[in-house]
Amino acid sequence: MSTEVDGTVRHGVVVGLTEEQAFWADVDLDQIEPPEHSLLPVPISATVLEQHAGGHVDDRGIDGSICRWGRVLVFDSHETIPFSWDIGPDRQVMTDGPGWEAVRDGVVVPAGWRLYLARYQALTRADEVSL
Repeated sequence: MSTEVDGTVRHGVVVGLTEEQAFWADVDLDQIEPPEHSLLPVPISATVLEQHAGGHVDDRGIDGSICRWGRVLVFDSHETIPFSWDIGPDRQVMTDGPGWEAVRDGVVVPAGWRLYLARYQALTRADEVSL
């Protein structure tokens, strides 16, 4: 895990898949995001990452409600999928607002992105974590 000068947090894991397989497994956030992390007041039926730059990342509730909590910044098939994390320190959806540093600090804790990457790694049956 590293934190860049601009506040960007980078985590990584090593998985036992080809680059193409790893990329498409990562796109499937539905199996990676813990359902209890949703901001919706109802259980989620899916977590969706739209597969294009400018797309949304959202949770979809069983009642049809949608919580858009991220934006796909780049979608370069088989290479990278950076997306924004638009959840503020008060657990409300926001974009580029004050308090982002607290959110950045929150993703580095064991229940943050390490949990997501551990779930991704388990999904891909990998054996080594690089944080």
